[in-house]
Amino acid sequence: MSLVYPHPVGIQPSDQYRVLVDGQEAFVHDCQVGSIVAFEVSQSTEVWIHSFGTSAQPTVRPVRLGLGAVARDAGFQLTISGPQNLYIEFGEGVLPLFLFANPPESNRPDPDDPKVHFFEAGKVHEPGQIELKDDETLYLEGGAVVRGSIYAHGTGISIRGHGVIDATGLPEHSVRLIVFDGCRDVKVEGLITIGTPSWNLVLGACQRVEIDNVKLIGWVVSSDGIDVVGSRDVTIRNCFLRNNDDCVAIKAVHYQQPNEHRTDWRQDVERILIEQCTLYNDRAGNVMEIGYDTQTEWIRDITFRDIDVLAGHGEGGVFTIHNGDRATVTGVLYENIRVEHFYDKLIDFRIMNSRCSKDIERGRIQNVRFRNIQTVEDRYNCISLMGGFDDSHEIENVVIEDFKMGQRRLECVDELGLYVKHATGVKIK
Repeated sequence: MSLVYPHPVGIQPSDQYRVLVDGQEAFVHDCQVGSIVAFEVSQSTEVWIHSFGTSAQPTVRPVRLGLGAVARDAGFQLTISGPQNLYIEFGEGVLPLFLFANPPESNRPDPDDPKVHFFEAGKVHEPGQIELKDDETLYLEGGAVVRGSIYAHGTGISIRGHGVIDATGLPEHSVRLIVFDGCRDVKVEGLITIGTPSWNLVLGACQRVEIDNVKLIGWVVSSDGIDVVGSRDVTIRNCFLRNNDDCVAIKAVHYQQPNEHRTDWRQDVERILIEQCTLYNDRAGNVMEIGYDTQTEWIRDITFRDIDVLAGHGEGGVFTIHNGDRATVTGVLYENIRVEHFYDKLIDFRIMNSRCSKDIERGRIQNVRFRNIQTVEDRYNCISLMGGFDDSHEIENVVIEDFKMGQRRLECVDELGLYVKHATGVKIK
């Protein structure tokens, strides 16, 4: 079974791609960095794709899925086994296709419920800034486009649905697109965002948060994917993040911005799980970042698990901890991660006084473990860094286990191209 969404009235169909899902015409939405098609599937599904720009054989990512497209009827046929988030490349000079096959929805909210902000399919809605309060739900039907931003402050708030939040009309750096400020018991699932002017999805001093199957596509510098700021007990799962800055950033910092802060975001960050996600980092920022803002006592129990890194295109790194303030960063696990591309640094751990620093005291980085990591072969003499601040603010106890680069299983730090200063207990085994 498959379900395609209604075409939003007023938005032109793609001039880059045509897509059929089990023979049904699917709406393709163009944006600055590619085209987007979204639909629902519950089982094996046939997808036919025609690119107007090329007849070249496409590459379907993540490559670990082993999905091949077969030429048919002036296009390519692709069989997907169920819900998946895919990135399909047709070669240099042709913008990619983002293919988001969603699971079927359940528990749709009542559009007449006064606690529900309901946005109907097949329409473009322009509500401006939406404010969400206790027990409210923002729901976007698949095929709805909402132009605006969201600020949430309260308990039991959710954002759901398979529609699109389109921020391309907002001035660059004007607003963080979705902000949860001091919230408890938050759920975000299903939605797509495009063209954010700044950070996409921000959790500021929140507790008990679940984020599932969210797709965030940004291209301006500072278009972070998900920023976990001074928050606890957060699970991020099944997400696709394509950003021109940090894909995931874990921080503790307080900003003086009107209408954004009712709580102090300089709180301990604990028990954060990011798993089964696909990450694409463009020219700015890093892929999996802790820092630079670390204005708290503890950032701990952070897990990145079962991640596909499609790209680290810029001058940042893939695995990064930049401790620019006083926090002790400890108990970080990177496990079952596959890196398809990186240009510059693979691992970059530093304790520093950076331009983002606000505390006088420096912090520490302790007890970090890598387990079962697979990266592409290093083609450009890329390096890794582990640098503490001084003898009293060191990086301590980093264990690298079953780390493969290409076909090589690394046996020593030299094979990683690792530069070390004020770091002790760094081991490869």
